[in-house]
Amino acid sequence: MVGRTLTSSLNRLKALTLTGVEFIRRLRLHLLPRGFTKIRHYGLLGNNRRHRRVPQARAALVTSPLRFAPKPAPRPDPPPLTCPHCPGTDVRCIGRVERSGKVSLFARPWLAGPAPAYTDTS
Repeated sequence: MVGRTLTSSLNRLKALTLTGVEFIRRLRLHLLPRGFTKIRHYGLLGNNRRHRRVPQARAALVTSPLRFAPKPAPRPDPPPLTCPHCPGTDVRCIGRVERSGKVSLFARPWLAGPAPAYTDTS
């Protein structure tokens, strides 16, 4: 058994007897696990000036000449067009239909070339 002397809230000393296992358990409550870092707040984040200085710091950052605007995120490429009748992605635009109903075809549609050697009759 390990004896310890503790100070109570009334500033009186009293003896406390602990087993070795209990002493180590209580001691380990004050140790941080491996990889953890103890952080103490000071400066702007100190308790006695946090509520006053953090808004001042944020206002100073807004007007800072060193502030930069982040680049906009690149837009992803749109998915390829697919045929409404088959899952093919070799879709080509040969004309346009305006809202008014006017149809305008492009100068040379891709089908204007020589006919394919085979014909799909399905």
